[in-house]
Amino acid sequence: REPQNNAACLMQLAAWYMEGKIKPVVEHKLPMSQLKEAFTLMGSRQVRGKLVLVNG
Repeated sequence: REPQNNAACLMQLAAWYMEGKIKPVVEHKLPMSQLKEAFTLMGSRQVRGKLVLVNG
């Protein structure tokens, strides 16, 4: 509903990340071939940090 505010918030988060003020917690790192399993983990609320899908 507020794309300009959303963009400003994302820019602030990116700046804090680049400054080392925040660090996302990557709990799961799965290959893209396990997309279905990733959705199962998220749907069952088993992901508390970030779930990252990687190519390769």
